[in-house]
Amino acid sequence: GWVITQGWAADTVMRGQVTRARSSTQMEVMEFITAIAATPSEVNITLYTDSQNVIDTYENLVKKAEDKSE
Repeated sequence: GWVITQGWAADTVMRGQVTRARSSTQMEVMEFITAIAATPSEVNITLYTDSQNVIDTYENLVKKAEDKSE
């Protein structure tokens, strides 16, 4: 999950569930996606992770989405 600590909607907490996740990477990528989806486009966010695999997976998903929209 994630928490907004300052600014827009401070102290907002997201709760959710990922079913049939095959790995912790899938769960953390879903956290990234939900945090981004819940944040208004005019608000800057910073996401932190210690997993290079999560970063790579997220970047690949973004690239695939961009390729589809072209």
